[in-house]
Amino acid sequence: MPTMDIRQFWLSRDITAYSAIGRTKLSTRILPPWIRKTKLIRILKKIKTVKKLTQALKEDGYEFASHSWGHINFSNRSLDAIQKDTDRWERNVEPLLPDPCDILLYPFGADIGDWHPYQTGQENGKFDLLEKAGFQYFCNVDSAKSWMQYGDNFLRQEEGT
Repeated sequence: MPTMDIRQFWLSRDITAYSAIGRTKLSTRILPPWIRKTKLIRILKKIKTVKKLTQALKEDGYEFASHSWGHINFSNRSLDAIQKDTDRWERNVEPLLPDPCDILLYPFGADIGDWHPYQTGQENGKFDLLEKAGFQYFCNVDSAKSWMQYGDNFLRQEEGT
């Protein structure tokens, strides 16, 4: 495998683990054993490449954020659905990053709360779950206005369009 040089990559607005591993499903459980081994070897090679890529991006000054595993709407999904999605992120994507991820970009700008500051025990347990997963910075997308809010254990912001 040739040496990876970050300058060889054209970077769009964002890079996802899904696109970085070539849209390869990480699960091989449903495949017959003789195919499973071959596919698993290919996946492991792609994972090794992605880890090199994310390390090179970090060294080049990039920071990583979660946009969730399944691009779910955090506003209208249940706590259980958010837990499942977060578990998938932690199991399948976060290990590809050089450091734990503490930034969450809400898909669709679907925040878990209204304009009030987040509080432990509020937002139907969603904030507690996300904080326990290590997220401290919560960002929205697609807002008409820019704003920022912070507390002892979080920072929220929105960059207006």
